[in-house]
Amino acid sequence: MELVKKNNGLFLYDGSKLAGYLTYALAGDRMAIEHTFVDAAYRGQGLAAKLMERAVAEAKENSYEIVPICSYAKGYLEKHPI
Repeated sequence: MELVKKNNGLFLYDGSKLAGYLTYALAGDRMAIEHTFVDAAYRGQGLAAKLMERAVAEAKENSYEIVPICSYAKGYLEKHPI
């Protein structure tokens, strides 16, 4: 799996196939995580968590406050407080 950051998103590729992605919006010192998606063929492998881990790392690197919009991000942050 290759994790690629483009614009306001993180994308996981299995070769040339998009396996999953996370999108976010930046406003001032806030990172709003809007959507997390993993293709059905790749679910159950922890890929959404991998995307969130990278988003959290990016937020910490840039001193962003995370605002979870999507339900997965909300649940992830409840289980893994920053």
